[in-house]
Amino acid sequence: MMTETANDLPTAIINTWLSCIEKLLNFKVLYSFSFIGAFAYLLFSSDWVAALIGAPVLAALLTLSFSLIVFVVGIMMLIPLGVWLLARSILLPLLLASPTTHQSRLP
Repeated sequence: MMTETANDLPTAIINTWLSCIEKLLNFKVLYSFSFIGAFAYLLFSSDWVAALIGAPVLAALLTLSFSLIVFVVGIMMLIPLGVWLLARSILLPLLLASPTTHQSRLP
């Protein structure tokens, strides 16, 4: 029981990170992020005509950059998950196997 918990701990951590990334990619989070950026741009800009044109562009760029950052972090979290699953499926049976068996390999 203890070894199962110890073996599944990295998988649980990676699954937690992936669920957090999935929540960050929700459209409500992305829209609120772009709305805050556009509103801040409108507040601090002196020329309101340029601000009306620039705010949606800035919001789109902020949303794109935020999405790309979250995507890259998600990809970076998938690599350790793949390595962990390969190591668990390939190396763990080799480590737990008995090196000396008395069974014949001949049929």
